[in-house]
This record gives sequence, C-alpha cells and structure tokens, in this order.
Amino acid sequence: MLVAQNEKELNEKILQKNPLGLTLDECKKTMLAGTPQQCIDQLQIYIDLGVSTFMLYFADLPSVEGLRLFAESVMKS
Repeated sequence: MLVAQNEKELNEKILQKNPLGLTLDECKKTMLAGTPQQCIDQLQIYIDLGVSTFMLYFADLPSVEGLRLFAESVMKS
C-alpha cells in the first residue's frame, strides 16, 4: 500500500518503492495506491462486498509518513 497527498508525490513513491520494476500504471492497478480519497474509493469496493478486516503492508516503511496519512485521512472517513 502506498498513500500520498497528491499524484506527484504518489508517483515519486512508486518509483522509489517498486521492487518488481512495474510501470506506474501497473503498480496503480495491482496494489492499493493513491491519494487518500483514491484509497477510500478502492477500499469501499471491498467494504461493499462485506470485507470488514484488512491487513495492509505500507511499502514506504520504515517511514511512518504513509501510515500516518492513512490513519488521519483514510481511516477517519
């Protein structure tokens, strides 16, 4: 999972934390990645299907920036 304040920051994170060497579009299609609102929209699809528990790995660890943004912007909505 990668969450960023905006598309520019997200693209930079993807390019830095992309162990498989996928393109930006491939990464965005195969992993939970986006701005807070994009992450909310992606997670809502699963919530609507009845999923109530998520196990997330934040690709930008050990930095807690993404985790903090997720907690403050995505979980609170």
